[in-house]
Amino acid sequence: MALRSVAALVVDTMTPTNHHPAQLDLFGNPTDTPTTSETSTTTQTPVIETNDIDLIHHIAGNATRGLYLLVGTSERVYARADGPDSHDVVRVPRYEEDAVHQLLRRRLLTLGGTHHVTCGAASLTATAVLAPKSTRSLVTRWEHLQRPTSWTTHNHGRR
Repeated sequence: MALRSVAALVVDTMTPTNHHPAQLDLFGNPTDTPTTSETSTTTQTPVIETNDIDLIHHIAGNATRGLYLLVGTSERVYARADGPDSHDVVRVPRYEEDAVHQLLRRRLLTLGGTHHVTCGAASLTATAVLAPKSTRSLVTRWEHLQRPTSWTTHNHGRR
């Protein structure tokens, strides 16, 4: 069958978005999935969340050691290059930055004081990312859990 015009082709979603069950996040809570009409009318970037427990454990562990800093109004995430007392920082990969912001939104990480750091030749004023006691106890608990044998081990560039 040949179409005579482009107007004859209509593409629509197969199921209404308000009838699908809510997707669960990393901690088992339902998430609000935006509908197609909501995402097209807003100018904000979509919220990216991960359920990779290895990545979350890595991020929470680094935050416990005081390695993360937020820089600028866009709150870009940097990590201390040579440990928690270092003044040299490097930019983290985008997936790691998204995970840090996810944990900040979930209040598993908090913001601390400001620090003056350097990234190459640039001098930056950064806000420390801190792990509260409840997050530190979660990290300790996760370190003592035994992984199922079917899980593969991922290395997220451990620092």
